[in-house]
Amino acid sequence: MFLRSAAVLEPWFATLARAAARAPGTPGAALRLRRDLGRIGRRAEAEMLAATGGVNTHRGALYSLGFLVAGAAYAGACAPAEVALAAGELARLPDIAVRQARSHGDLVRDQHPRAGAAVHAATGFPVTMRTALPALRASRRRGAGEQVARLDALLAVMAVLDDTCVLYRAGTQGLGLIRRDAAAVLAAGGAASPAGRRQLDRLDRSCRTRRLSPGGAADVLATAMFLDQLDRYGHNGDTTETRMQTLNLEYRAAHSAAGRAHVGVVGSGDLEILFEPGTDQTASVRVRTTVDGFDVVWRRVLDAFFAHHPVAGRYELNDFGATPGIVSLRLEQVLQISRKPASQERKGQ
Repeated sequence: MFLRSAAVLEPWFATLARAAARAPGTPGAALRLRRDLGRIGRRAEAEMLAATGGVNTHRGALYSLGFLVAGAAYAGACAPAEVALAAGELARLPDIAVRQARSHGDLVRDQHPRAGAAVHAATGFPVTMRTALPALRASRRRGAGEQVARLDALLAVMAVLDDTCVLYRAGTQGLGLIRRDAAAVLAAGGAASPAGRRQLDRLDRSCRTRRLSPGGAADVLATAMFLDQLDRYGHNGDTTETRMQTLNLEYRAAHSAAGRAHVGVVGSGDLEILFEPGTDQTASVRVRTTVDGFDVVWRRVLDAFFAHHPVAGRYELNDFGATPGIVSLRLEQVLQISRKPASQERKGQ
């Protein structure tokens, strides 16, 4: 469900960026842009809810990332501080349309008026800028792999954020528990240390038992990852500092595909896959990624995919920080597209 939601929302962020990039720098333009962003965001939200059967999977992420994407495009900026400033200025402008249905965050803000994605955006993303992004980069400097660095950043956010997802389910007592246990993981050395791992397992069990999901913290982590990638790679995903790691793998194949496929984009948090069908019972995979230290994760994801879909051909994966879930989703899209010519031929018979 989360993957369906993410796939539905992906093109809407490009729509938000295009709207912001086209907005003129004239008096009143920002207010008109805010109106357009609200209209686009509500359409994206409706499509997300249709894809999930009415379940709110990414409303907070859509709101926060939507303003950051728009802020970056509107200001023509890549530096995190500049993007957050521009996004915050847009978020503070009034949205003339009133959303009919109230979210869990709206209900929580009745009791906690300083909590939630809307307040965080309007105040310039303070937890992103002061906690999440510094924690992400500090963990990398200590030699942590990208997965551990992101996990440490998430824990740092959980330790300080007024998370409306947690407040809605468990109130201030549950929020205090989350904060205490997340801080304990970091105090024990973070997610990479044995003591930190033990504390993390304790936190995980506690959240599962109490059915607590720190979704607000996850949204803040997403904003930090976006700003980090934008700062490193720019608007087009290019930088002279980018060093690509290459991983070459081969798998035995038992099936053939009907046609080529090209899915995804070369951009932060995503990847591009180019597929050429083959007939030699081999699936050749070449992964080029900007993220070091993920060989084991790549092998695990690809091993699982080809165990179920041994399709012959050449797979070129150009990665810019996609999660394993996004990688799996893109590979599934390759299969769907590469099978279309054959399915169309069968329909015509």
